Amino acid sequence: MHIELNNGEQVEANELRAYGDNNYDLYRSRGVPMQKNLDRKINKGVFDFDKSVKLWRYWTDDANKRYKADSGYSFSTKVRQDVAFNKALDYVLDLDDTPIETKCALLQTTEYGQFMGRVWI
Repeated sequence: MHIELNNGEQVEANELRAYGDNNYDLYRSRGVPMQKNLDRKINKGVFDFDKSVKLWRYWTDDANKRYKADSGYSFSTKVRQDVAFNKALDYVLDLDDTPIETKCALLQTTEYGQFMGRVWI
């Protein structure tokens, strides 16, 4: 589900996303296996965007846990959910060698597709 964030929450979301994207251990232990799993789902034709958001939420929660261990600050649930949603969206949009029509189809069957309407084409 797409979440509207205020400016402060958006700054926090950017911070959490940057922290997670730049943490090699998180990339190696969570990111790569998750991307391979999602690639298999797409190839089998059983990919579900809403479930991929849930999967990216595990990545986001792990990034939050590591950030808290480093700095003592924990991000809100709303911020973590927004980061997970955007990671899932970026994953679909960044698929290599995939026609835009296929990407649209992956998103149109979801709550996100209903939110965006006909923006994609």
